Amino acid sequence: MSSAPICILVVEDSESDFDLLALRLERDGLSVQMERVEDEPAMRTALEGGYWDLVICDHKLPRFSMAGALRTLRAHDPDIP
Repeated sequence: MSSAPICILVVEDSESDFDLLALRLERDGLSVQMERVEDEPAMRTALEGGYWDLVICDHKLPRFSMAGALRTLRAHDPDIP
């Protein structure tokens, strides 16, 4: 019996870093469904349009800040880690 994938929203400006994260999680045996966003409007759209188990955010983004991402997440759902 396979379990449902972990749904992860990744706030990341680098597609290659996103790909490396996905590869690492899959190599560790996790079943994941991931989406990458780069800025606040895209993050809001993703949060409103899907179910997320976890949000991972890069600490340095050119068009968005980690603090801004946390505020956006908490305003949407304070229970998502």
